[in-house]
Amino acid sequence: MESASLNRLVPVAVGKRIASIDVARGVALLGILFVNIHYMAEPAGIYFEGVPPANSSAVSRLAWYFYHTFCEGKFYPLFSMLFGAGLAIQFERAKVRGSGWWLAPIRRLLTLLFIGIAHALLVWYGDILVTYAILGFLMIVLVRLPLKGLAAAGGVLVMLALAMLALGVIATAMGGHFSGRKPETDFVLDSRPPFEQLITGLRDQSITGPWDSGWRVLETQAMRDGPYSQAFGVRAVTWLMTMFFTLFGGGAIILLMFIVGAILVRTEFFSPQNRVWHRRVAMGGLAIGVPSAIGAALAAPYQTVPWGAAAYGLAQSFGGPILSLGYLGSIVLWANSGKGAGLARVFSNAGRMGLTSYLLCSILGTALFYHWGLQWFGQTTVAQRLLLAIGVYATVAAFASLWLRSFLFGPMECFWRSMTYLRFPPMVRRESEAATTLAS
Repeated sequence: MESASLNRLVPVAVGKRIASIDVARGVALLGILFVNIHYMAEPAGIYFEGVPPANSSAVSRLAWYFYHTFCEGKFYPLFSMLFGAGLAIQFERAKVRGSGWWLAPIRRLLTLLFIGIAHALLVWYGDILVTYAILGFLMIVLVRLPLKGLAAAGGVLVMLALAMLALGVIATAMGGHFSGRKPETDFVLDSRPPFEQLITGLRDQSITGPWDSGWRVLETQAMRDGPYSQAFGVRAVTWLMTMFFTLFGGGAIILLMFIVGAILVRTEFFSPQNRVWHRRVAMGGLAIGVPSAIGAALAAPYQTVPWGAAAYGLAQSFGGPILSLGYLGSIVLWANSGKGAGLARVFSNAGRMGLTSYLLCSILGTALFYHWGLQWFGQTTVAQRLLLAIGVYATVAAFASLWLRSFLFGPMECFWRSMTYLRFPPMVRRESEAATTLAS
């Protein structure tokens, strides 16, 4: 029974971490921030735009195509793979210890669910942690399957994702694609608080969703000008709608990437001895993923017609994860090569504190744009936001590096582990541990 094995349920020691996974997680956090910062700085409706903003400079247009082509839909699959890999590593180590499996991961996911809800409601609606926690409950069952069982489950999820894509194409053929529904509508801005106007607009259908101009005006007003209660209300409604689309539109792909991560662990992909496979995955993923990413960017303006929706959906939903595999293979090759060890250590430190780093990126990012910070919401260009993302990430990475000089885990990782294992893990580094290099 698990209760009898609690003395053996402890976090993985620092020296037993897989260096390349921490580096990959750190790189994924930067790629995710390159995408997320635009949704921190602009109304959620920009998601449905298939072209750069009107009157963009040449630099901003180039920046828009860069993040849409090589970042959006490419780094969340990488982050998802690493989450699935983490669950698989925990399961394998639980088997070796002979300890129970169910209670600790359930507590871990419940804690993640709590953190994610707080993040979404109090900081930023674009949270991914709640989705990971919900799908993670399925994964703690699936991770027990043998390798062939995991592959079969992955095949089922591919079919489910294709079915969801087909439904989207059918809806587009019937005139229901969101990208084509940005009417000026009957909405008229008045003096009432923005959240009250948003609820009224949704009720009388003068606002149908974030793609409408009325929603954008009200979201801008709430996030830029506040007060906090109004921003909270608009953020809560946006989060609920985002959660619906994420779970039902992309949930199958996210769970599929969890499984891919588990398969990579089972096949010992991350072992430095598997350099041949690292190179094959890198070359194959890039060879297929880069043309797919370019195709998705070219098809994006035509999502309002069935062929465009199908081309974009296939290239983004499947080409994106394939490109993320190419990124993973490349990162693992680099991390294990010893080249650029200083930069790799920066990414590794941010990745080791992945939860803390993710939340800090949201806090610092929204501080630039929201009413309680610099109030730059709706006032920056695409290129400026990418530069700000680099600044935010550099700040977070510097904090992680300084923190890990003295402590074994990030502050949120400590809380997460404490709730998972029902004990407070040792935090302060010993001198022998301080000499550990990459991911430790």
